[in-house]
Amino acid sequence: MKNKTYLLFIALLLLSSCGKHEQSERGRSDPGTEASADVFSGEALETEGDGQAGVLGMGAREASEEVCIKAGTFNIWAPAPRRNVMAGDPTVSDQRSWANSYLAVADMIHYLDCDVIGLQEVSNIVFHTTVTPPSNDYDGNLHTLNPLLPDYSWVIYNGGTTTYDKNFPDNTSNKALGTTDAILYKPSELTLVSHGRRWLTGTRATAPKDDPDWDKIGTQRTATWARFTHKASGRQFVFIVTHLDLPNAGNTDDPGMPQRRNASELIGWLAPMVAPESLPSVIVGDMNTDAGEAYDILRSGIWADVYETMLADGTLSYMDRINKGTMNANKNETGGLSSWRPDHILIHGFTPSLYKVGRETFATADGSLHWPSDHFPIKVILNF
Repeated sequence: MKNKTYLLFIALLLLSSCGKHEQSERGRSDPGTEASADVFSGEALETEGDGQAGVLGMGAREASEEVCIKAGTFNIWAPAPRRNVMAGDPTVSDQRSWANSYLAVADMIHYLDCDVIGLQEVSNIVFHTTVTPPSNDYDGNLHTLNPLLPDYSWVIYNGGTTTYDKNFPDNTSNKALGTTDAILYKPSELTLVSHGRRWLTGTRATAPKDDPDWDKIGTQRTATWARFTHKASGRQFVFIVTHLDLPNAGNTDDPGMPQRRNASELIGWLAPMVAPESLPSVIVGDMNTDAGEAYDILRSGIWADVYETMLADGTLSYMDRINKGTMNANKNETGGLSSWRPDHILIHGFTPSLYKVGRETFATADGSLHWPSDHFPIKVILNF
């Protein structure tokens, strides 16, 4: 039994490398240890790639050779909800505030080492490309992620219809950001071909304020998408990040309506995009559900849940079998773990070889170890 356990550990270690594992030149802290200062060096990043398209299925490698990507999802817990939780529960450590935890969030993203990852609950405090803090930052200091992640470029949209650029937040629409989703990707591994955003509360590409059900919707939800070329193989895929509404949100007698509508709009829009070219695709995000009608809509048709796929074929790790939860109930004790699994990665055209929930702790501002967010991130390795 010990030999089998050891072999399984070695296999998972090899799988986690996606065929190779290059340590970042600037270093990265290990979980449970304080990050070295050079981890947080680097300049703010441009939001778009070079836009060069590859040929689907062809590239530097033969079309029949299987390649893989490391993908992930992470609800980083926006600054305002953190403040609200701490104000209502004195047992939550002040180290869980954004100002005290943002370095730990960056450490977790470094540790996951994904080629592409979808973030939820990104605000203008989290993504900020000037040296002057936004007016709603806490203490006049800059608590932003993008300078801490120099290996990544961002695809992120503001409250209008254009992506942020290096001049943000000097444009007039920066206050419309609120909380949104973002795609981080490594330009060393992936070429950004195209990108966009879809509002999930209507059929238009802009905020649907004329929607007849506007007053029944809890909050406006979007999906941000990007089409990438995998540089080593030339193969293309689509990556989508979203954050569905809560099941009880909105002024409606039907509590599940906003969430079902989000899911239906997402799948109804996405299927025609990827089906004609048989493009592999990945949908990630905090879906605010692990069962019920909205979840059934998401995994209908061509998309499969990576967790369920690997659970069914017996390749899911023991830890993730016995504890499927992706939330920690804002606490930093084992008793604070939740069995709820609102965070999902769904795939089409990929075969998963690893599913891992990131439950590691990292050093916050005072050096104590905490989970960086109230959600745990998920990392997968996908072969195609």
